[in-house]
Amino acid sequence: MTPVEYNIPNTSGEVLYLGDTMDEVTFTGVTVDSVTLDLTGYTITMKIRKGHKTGAEIKSLTSASDAGITITDASSGNFKINKLDIDSEFPAGGEYYYDIQFTDGTDTWTYFYGIITITQDVTY
Repeated sequence: MTPVEYNIPNTSGEVLYLGDTMDEVTFTGVTVDSVTLDLTGYTITMKIRKGHKTGAEIKSLTSASDAGITITDASSGNFKINKLDIDSEFPAGGEYYYDIQFTDGTDTWTYFYGIITITQDVTY
């Protein structure tokens, strides 16, 4: 399976500002080889890093205990990144790299990756 690039914000004209709250991002019907992935028993993890793919880790989210990621309908392959405060953990505006990995307790796969672009806010 080849990971899918998904940049945030994903909508033309949408801007994330330092100090604001990022709306939840919903992923529906995750598929592998055209078959919906049943997320029952999976843990989903997302790491965010500053500046480049090996940069300092800024944030780590996981579906374990709803710590930033929620599996909303496991059998349909649906999950979401919960609302996220773009606050002091993010040192400045710029590009932040992330990936989203799925583990079934034995194997781990990267399904999504991308860039989160944050604009420096004047009043932050």
